[in-house]
Amino acid sequence: MRKPKMLIIRGLLPVLVLYILTKEGKMHGYMIKKKIEEITKKELPQGMIYTLLRRMENDGLIVVINGKSDRNRKVYDISLEGREYLKRHVIVLKKIVFIINTVINFVESASS
Repeated sequence: MRKPKMLIIRGLLPVLVLYILTKEGKMHGYMIKKKIEEITKKELPQGMIYTLLRRMENDGLIVVINGKSDRNRKVYDISLEGREYLKRHVIVLKKIVFIINTVINFVESASS
């Protein structure tokens, strides 16, 4: 049997990045990656986070601040548009939690 993939987590990555930047403040990509891994308890492929950050920057959800930090790393922060995106997705997240709980409750009761 194949191991389940991280499809749900991958879909939540932009929301997680925005949440982390809102909660923790500005940080470079590697630290964002480590924070996501702490939250999800899953290791992310190195290139995945940088592709995501580039896309989010192009979409106006995050900004690079003051060029680069020490050791030539970009420092990211959430933009105003990113804050609005995060607020709008709280509604979606609440619906997802309800759906997930419905499925879990059904499967657990059916297997008892």
